[in-house]
Amino acid sequence: MNQRPRYLKLRNVLNIVFMLLAVATVLVFFFYKEDNRQFVIFTIGSIAVMVKLAEVMIRITYRNR
Repeated sequence: MNQRPRYLKLRNVLNIVFMLLAVATVLVFFFYKEDNRQFVIFTIGSIAVMVKLAEVMIRITYRNR
């Protein structure tokens, strides 16, 4: 019948990590006032995007299996 996708747990973990990193990026944007603020925002945001890309690649790769 209706089987759960094999990599659903990994995708859920990656989504949670992505959401936490996205929230961290917003918090840094509003509350971090050091000189390297732009670098920190860019770094955390970039890591968040890479995590989301990994999740999307898993979703696309294992869609019909």
